[in-house]
Amino acid sequence: EAGTDPENNASKPGLTYGLVAYYPFDGNASDQSGNGRHGSINGAVSSIDRYGVVGKAYDFDGNWTRVVLPTMEPLNTFPGSSFSYSGWFNVTNSGGKFFTYGWSSPGYRIHLTLEDNGSLSFDFGDPSERLFYPAPTNVWTHVVCSFDVLTGKARMYLDGVKQAEDHIVFGGLRLHRAT
Repeated sequence: EAGTDPENNASKPGLTYGLVAYYPFDGNASDQSGNGRHGSINGAVSSIDRYGVVGKAYDFDGNWTRVVLPTMEPLNTFPGSSFSYSGWFNVTNSGGKFFTYGWSSPGYRIHLTLEDNGSLSFDFGDPSERLFYPAPTNVWTHVVCSFDVLTGKARMYLDGVKQAEDHIVFGGLRLHRAT
């Protein structure tokens, strides 16, 4: 059911409506959405989260440490589907992908990357067309990246502030700083 009251057009969907996966990183990579899309830890070590709680975050050294996730059917139709993903990060050094999903063809994978120059980039697989935005360092930051299939717009937010928005371009994504 989409809303709090299916008989009322004014009802709003809950936070779990359309949720594909949820990884609280509580000592493992188990999917807590109830959809069973559990991941496996590959080289990352348990760390302290933004509240100072031990074992509620992971430290990725930028050297192929990662959480490996299963194929998630709702994203298999990308770029034909709207989506968003979010997470918290705290950059202490540069280099490495935060998030990658998809196939090897440009336009069919999603990247959120910390570049070697310390910039955060968001793209759909074409390295020549991506946004570079200075990544905050040594502070926990919330990131949300989204794509709206109806408008063709991709957006990136840091701590709730839109940092970039633009339309999808075939073969990649061209983003510009929001004005």
